[in-house]
Amino acid sequence: MEAMAIYFGLLTLLMVAVVVRPASALAAVVLLFSLKQWTMAESLWFLAHRVLTNYAVAAIVGVGFIMALLKNRLNLGRYTTAGWATLGLFFLAFISYLWCVNQDDWITQWTLFGPYVLMIVLMLPLVIVKPNDLHDGLMATLFFGVPVLLLLLFTVQFEGRGLRFVGMIYVNGQRGNGGNPLATSQMAGHILLIAVLMRFTGIARFWQFMRWIVVALAIMLIVQSGSRGQLIAAVASAVLLLPFSRHIRNVRGFFAIAVLLAVFGGICFWGYDKFAKGSRWSLDQSITDIENGRIMPSMNVLGYWISHPGAIVFGLGNSSSFDVRVNAFFCEVQPADILGEEGLVGIGLWLIVVISCARALNRLRRNPAVNQNPRIRAMAATMFAMFLFEFILSWKEGSLLADPNVFAFAIIFCRFEWALRQSPQYAGEQLPGSSMLEQDYYYGANGQPGEYECQTLSNSSPFA
Repeated sequence: MEAMAIYFGLLTLLMVAVVVRPASALAAVVLLFSLKQWTMAESLWFLAHRVLTNYAVAAIVGVGFIMALLKNRLNLGRYTTAGWATLGLFFLAFISYLWCVNQDDWITQWTLFGPYVLMIVLMLPLVIVKPNDLHDGLMATLFFGVPVLLLLLFTVQFEGRGLRFVGMIYVNGQRGNGGNPLATSQMAGHILLIAVLMRFTGIARFWQFMRWIVVALAIMLIVQSGSRGQLIAAVASAVLLLPFSRHIRNVRGFFAIAVLLAVFGGICFWGYDKFAKGSRWSLDQSITDIENGRIMPSMNVLGYWISHPGAIVFGLGNSSSFDVRVNAFFCEVQPADILGEEGLVGIGLWLIVVISCARALNRLRRNPAVNQNPRIRAMAATMFAMFLFEFILSWKEGSLLADPNVFAFAIIFCRFEWALRQSPQYAGEQLPGSSMLEQDYYYGANGQPGEYECQTLSNSSPFA
């Protein structure tokens, strides 16, 4: 009964949040699979109705999309080059049914993951329209994510690496009662990045004091789940983007960052020492897993692709790696998966997405307007770190359909950067500034520094 109250309470608050601030839908997507697994570890009713969370999150994202349309008068901004390249890639994957190796595998995978692709890749990025929307989405993810972290760590039991469900389920014809540890650790990684990289002011200053406690909780969950890649990717993303977030310009700034990194490293070491279990964390085991679980399957898929010249340009067809003649499963390295199944055209579209994100970051980094606004800089660093986190993980798990987050976050980041470049049309909008007394810089037309505008962030939101 308590689990139901907590569950429906969280969903109700999330629905209210997206009605008021549509970008809060980002939190629902980040928390989806972790919240779903928690319910399955708490109650037989939830285990029997496990698709409820999928429908609930889809409804929340849908409401967020509709509210974004209404609030912005049907103008959801530019989809960006990254967005169109992503749509082109998934369209190619969709029509590859016509030539894929095994059409039954195509139908199975698209039936399973197609709805997630529509929700995460197509709808979610469109709720981020204006620069302030990203702030709402990130803070909502932190606000709702920390309770889910606590629930996963202290109210349910782990069996091996995953949560232990209250009963058995059948997935892909296999019987089991354990959750997916990669999904829970992935959520923890995103919360860690938001806690480390965001700048908290006003009502949100509470998170300034809770920052390292949240980081410790996230690391506890990642290490408890035995997710080596998630820990490495989260730490690497945070360390790489922390200098941009904090804008190191002098000796004082350098030492401040050094202290932060020392604290961060200490928490990571403590988490590893306290919660790491078994030989899974040994170097030899890690190398063996990479060879057998990533390199060999990738070579199988690419070997079959290169041996069929007719598939070089447009690939073997989406989900072809599941055929027993190819690999009998996806190869868990998304770029290799795309190259083999969508060919040179597919990998070219993937490169456009990655390059678009890198160019957007470079424009932000070089623009004096962003450098003078610590909150905009922190938002940009956090969102790019979340993309980078997913990008690193895409080299070790998932396929094009099973891991759409990397594309969604790429589009969100590029839309955020584009919105900043259109700041003159938002001259009267409240954007994230430091105070009413500070002059905040934003992009002007054609990416050139805009004029000084005294703008502030409303502190009326619980996520502010």
